[in-house]
Amino acid sequence: MRFMTFFFAILALFLHVRMVSSKTGRLWIYKRRDFPPPGYRDETRLAEPQIQSDIDDALPRPTHYDQVFTAIYDALQLIEVVMEKIEDDETIFPHYFDPRRENKLKVAQIFSTLAGHCETGSHDLAKVKIQITDVHNGCEATKGVLPFAYSFDGETQSPTIVLCPALFHKKAYTLLNGVPGNPEQLPEHYLRCNEVAGGAEGRVSWRMESMGSVLLHEYMHLDFMLKSVLGRSIDDERGSNGHTMYGAEGVYDSPDRNLLGRTNADSYVYYALQVFWEEICGFQFSAPQPGDSQDPDGMISPPIRREVANASLAVRQGKRGGWWEVTW
Repeated sequence: MRFMTFFFAILALFLHVRMVSSKTGRLWIYKRRDFPPPGYRDETRLAEPQIQSDIDDALPRPTHYDQVFTAIYDALQLIEVVMEKIEDDETIFPHYFDPRRENKLKVAQIFSTLAGHCETGSHDLAKVKIQITDVHNGCEATKGVLPFAYSFDGETQSPTIVLCPALFHKKAYTLLNGVPGNPEQLPEHYLRCNEVAGGAEGRVSWRMESMGSVLLHEYMHLDFMLKSVLGRSIDDERGSNGHTMYGAEGVYDSPDRNLLGRTNADSYVYYALQVFWEEICGFQFSAPQPGDSQDPDGMISPPIRREVANASLAVRQGKRGGWWEVTW
């Protein structure tokens, strides 16, 4: 009996990954455990941030809570794929970072710190609170641009990530909590390779992003976890051209990537996104073109978005530790 119990436990472990094939490429669906019923709150999973009670869990599904719950796994999946690929990656990495070996080891250490010892998420992520209450008015539109999220108190043991309304338009990568059915047949809920590619020729662009990738950006600002790795904060760097290294166009082949890539949050995010989608879709993504950073989910007026793309998109208030950062 004990042997049979052990056998089925091992079998269940291997079956937690389900691959769905389609004409649009491969979609990996990570289902690590049964998803909870509506209203369920499991406070014992140490590898997950704390989803606060202000995040709506009212029917119909998927609720905002469902979306955030799934986004936590989306962020972790991006981290996991990087951890699997970064050692042998000699093609994507140089587009975002100094390719020297010692630099790659530091970048890998950032991802491994977030992944934790078992690559199920660092237990320190359980100290992070995720909420929608906009305590610093950071979700307000500025010049036609709608922020997706911001974070504050990243140096403390009680950091907070605020998710803005515009972010909830984003789709999921992994199995969306509360949505039954084949993800390939639910394009309103899931990103698929043809959509991410944006046409016959895939390019690195905003189309790759989800709520999970925005969470990953905010994780990069968690100084209490990551500052010790590099000896300084991961920020939203301003390049030599005066523009913030932000979005696909701001980080891919940036002239400042060798110097500033490993201390710039979106360099990590877009590196992870390109590694992930090339693995999932089975084709290479080319360099972004003008306009590939202009995410319509974050725009009120598209012409204004172009204007703001050339401005600094980092908002700072107060002293270090109380600063807050906005993701557009």
